[in-house]
Amino acid sequence: MVLIYIYIFTNAFIFTYVATHFAFLFFLVAREISALLLKVK
Repeated sequence: MVLIYIYIFTNAFIFTYVATHFAFLFFLVAREISALLLKVK
């Protein structure tokens, strides 16, 4: 039973870690694209 809780906790932690990294990368890419668009205009 304890192993199941550890497994769920680990998966939740990994998912949160990956999600925050993807959000951060998306933010950086969006900022770069907006900067390029502003330069074009």
